[in-house]
Amino acid sequence: MTTLSLNDRVNQFSKLVVEDSSSRADFKAAESNFDTSSRARTYAMLADALAILSDYLFTTEDKKVAELIRAYNERQIAQPKPHENPFFSGVKMLWGSFHETETVDYLEVKRRKFIPNSSANKYAYALRWLYENDVPDREIVARIEGFKGKMHGIIEADKAAHRSDSDKAARVQKKVEELTNPALSISDAVEDLPTPVLEDLSKINYVLAALRKAPNGEWVLMEFVKGSEKDAERVVRKLAQDALRAEDKTKPKVEKVVKAAKKTGKRGAKSAASQSPATV
Repeated sequence: MTTLSLNDRVNQFSKLVVEDSSSRADFKAAESNFDTSSRARTYAMLADALAILSDYLFTTEDKKVAELIRAYNERQIAQPKPHENPFFSGVKMLWGSFHETETVDYLEVKRRKFIPNSSANKYAYALRWLYENDVPDREIVARIEGFKGKMHGIIEADKAAHRSDSDKAARVQKKVEELTNPALSISDAVEDLPTPVLEDLSKINYVLAALRKAPNGEWVLMEFVKGSEKDAERVVRKLAQDALRAEDKTKPKVEKVVKAAKKTGKRGAKSAASQSPATV
């Protein structure tokens, strides 16, 4: 039995997406049929999507990892960060489509422009819930139909289960923004750089640089350190995470001191009352 490649499986799924879109258009004349049949098709497609993505998103097989990276690069999809829901990238890959004529440069390669279907993003929550709850492919349709609130209910259940993850990611991002607040300006030094370098810098958000503190206290740009933008972003995010960890370590100590002070105050008051002479 021939095993299909990831690319073949994605292409097959893309045909289902096109067929589903056409069917929805055909059924719009009969809303009752449209509601029932479209829902059933969507749930069945989620089962197919989970069968594909569960094989590749969490694998450690070198061949499958390489296939997934190639598929993402071909479609200009960034690989998910550790704190992100990996199914978002998978949903982009499966429900998106290539532009017929437009091309873009991505990772220094000219590729057909890929257009994600933003309306499908909600499926990433449902797929994560189905995966984490070990729902077998053959039971997915029935499980969604039987869940309170159906698809919407499952999406909300997944968001609730991962709310702390989202809060943590938001805290890290906020700290990144604080750390990258332009309190230190190197604009004067940058102005002297060659035009090609300035043009390259205008396309990215993060860059590693070597700075030297001058005798007058100002920082002078020496050079840009070789490395990818991802390397630079990783450094900033690590600094943000370290800063948050340092902040979190001080919070319990402060709370402990406050609680201890309250307890001591109560004990002190009780002790003083017991030692005071009785009044008659």
